[in-house]
Amino acid sequence: MANQTIFKRYEYKYLLTADQKKDLQAYMETYMKPDTFGRNTICNLYFDTPDYLLIRRSIEGKVYKEKIRLRTYGRAQHDSEAFIELKKKLKDGTFTIDFCDDSLHTNGNLSICGGTYTLSTGDDGMHADGADQVYGGEITIKTCYEGIEGQNMESSGGTIDITASDNGNGALDYNGTATITGGTLVAAGMSGMEQNFGSDSTQGTLMMNLTDNQSGKITLEDANGNTLVSYTPMREYNSVVISCAELSDGSTYTIHTGENSREVTMEGLVYTDGEVTNAPGQGGGQKPQGGPMGDNSGDSDNSDNSDRPTLPQGQGNPPDTQNGERPQGDAPQGNPVDSSNEQTKEESDGQK
Repeated sequence: MANQTIFKRYEYKYLLTADQKKDLQAYMETYMKPDTFGRNTICNLYFDTPDYLLIRRSIEGKVYKEKIRLRTYGRAQHDSEAFIELKKKLKDGTFTIDFCDDSLHTNGNLSICGGTYTLSTGDDGMHADGADQVYGGEITIKTCYEGIEGQNMESSGGTIDITASDNGNGALDYNGTATITGGTLVAAGMSGMEQNFGSDSTQGTLMMNLTDNQSGKITLEDANGNTLVSYTPMREYNSVVISCAELSDGSTYTIHTGENSREVTMEGLVYTDGEVTNAPGQGGGQKPQGGPMGDNSGDSDNSDNSDRPTLPQGQGNPPDTQNGERPQGDAPQGNPVDSSNEQTKEESDGQK
């Protein structure tokens, strides 16, 4: 993604009469090779409403538009695999979304190229089963369980401010890759499931884990005291991820979190300061802590055993064997009983 050139594509759509279609087909055949049926191959079909709502939205340049397309690759046969594509596009605009579920959700890729978004949610601010892609715009996730969640993440522009809840999994949550090549991001949440961007990032990104919970403004300053980034989360936090164009390898910065300050020197473009606990996709929770373990002698240690369960005691003597050999056969199942006070199954059945 580094140094990638972004090209704009312009698409024009017209409604044709039957005569115009014939003229256009004759014109196209001078540039297109007909297929084996003597016709031009159609690989894409667009579906629209009877009043051409989708086309009109596209031509009018509405803030919101969608399209439905049936696509095949190569010359279509009766058994060719076809793909149905549904795209919903938000073009610029200002959006305020307060929802108990994900504010923005898609089963595919979620791409944002512009606009202003203010999101409040009880779950994910942005959720994509595929990739979360931010190319521009201003995104403020005021409150959420997880800020941005997706299989992969890409950020190359725009401004992103995230506040994750104090019992959330983290401001960023991905299982695949996450790269940042541009834009500005400040994400505040709680440690335990925190994640930074990956090593393929070409813009500096810093994750700082704090020893205590903090509240109040987060400010990043360079060595000259210039403010590079500033954001005030709405909740307490003890883990912060910051990325901006001014972060560079080997440079020293000061991060103010509430009333505390810490000086950090970047050791690489992707740097973590403070102890990392446990990020998603890198194993489960910490190993549970048990009591003291005994040694191989069979004797317990000298610690307090009052909370330990008492092992059941068997009754009777072991069978005699020659030369200390192990008895033949499998060990009996169940718990030992006192035969003097217990009827056998045959005796019990006989008394019924």
